Amino acid sequence: MNDQIAIGPGVAAAIYNAETQPPIKPHINSTALEWVGRAQAWLSKAKAAKPIETVEEHAQAVAARKTIGEAKRQIEAVRTEHVAPYLAAQRAINAFFGTPAEQVAETLKLLDGRILTFEKAEAQRREAAEREARAAREAEAKRLREEAARIERETREREAAALAEAAALEDAGKVDAAEDVIDAAMVETAGKESEALNMAALADIVEHAPIHSLAPSLSTGGTSRRKHYSAKIVDPRLVVEAWLRGELPTVAVQINEQYFNAQARLLKEAMNFPGVELVVDTRIGG
Repeated sequence: MNDQIAIGPGVAAAIYNAETQPPIKPHINSTALEWVGRAQAWLSKAKAAKPIETVEEHAQAVAARKTIGEAKRQIEAVRTEHVAPYLAAQRAINAFFGTPAEQVAETLKLLDGRILTFEKAEAQRREAAEREARAAREAEAKRLREEAARIERETREREAAALAEAAALEDAGKVDAAEDVIDAAMVETAGKESEALNMAALADIVEHAPIHSLAPSLSTGGTSRRKHYSAKIVDPRLVVEAWLRGELPTVAVQINEQYFNAQARLLKEAMNFPGVELVVDTRIGG
């Protein structure tokens, strides 16, 4: 772990390049800069190292860890120092634009709510008007068909009456008169049949004619409308029961491990939840 990697002028120039955005301060701690250059070598050596087998190797590893731990602290300190002004600038920019952006978003939300409320009401009015128009057309078609049926029925009755009258005239020897009755009935019923057929055809036209909305078209202002679908959990117990039955995947009832980790740190050995195991491992600090 004592191997060093020299940082040549090229590396330093790349780090200190004034044209980089954001630029690195030229007065960076030289020790931290050296450790930046040695980080990869440390990692490579740590990956290739064998398990510790002796007390001496353990002491060397502990000493190396102390050195590398200090390197980590200094690298982080220098990084924090360099990034601080940019984070401050970011906070200032966000503070400057944040409130107006939130106000604009809230304004759009209010406008969208009013626009969609009106459009929904307008759609309901249009649907109601179309239902009324459709009902009126169906009623008119029904009236026309009933009138056609009445004319057809009366025509059949007129034909039957004419035939009965003609038969009576023939029985009385008045053949010419009987023929006149039949001829007159045929002329009359022919016109009635045509009228009934025309009414039935008109009923079909009225019933199936397209309904054109009289409501004015609404401006969209270049915006679009799309349906947004979301889910609302109304009974978590039913969801869990469905998962237990295998009707839902595990991802549908994802366990909040962050909550249990926080409870473990708070309660330590006293933590005891069904289905949850306390895991204790030792970590090196400092």
